[in-house]
Amino acid sequence: DGKGILVQSKDLVRSVSVYSISGNELIQRRNINKESIFVDITNLQGGIYIVNAESDTAKKTMKIIVR
Repeated sequence: DGKGILVQSKDLVRSVSVYSISGNELIQRRNINKESIFVDITNLQGGIYIVNAESDTAKKTMKIIVR
């Protein structure tokens, strides 16, 4: 089973990025233009990560813990 992040918005999701806690961009999805996207994080080691998601009207930053 793959691990992942489901990002949903009332508006179209434009981009999703996952960063290490030290600020390195590890996953980048651009030009999504859908109301939801599943981002596979199976290859990430256990730890804390920062997820940035953007739509036309909002930007959300979340902290996730991968076990």
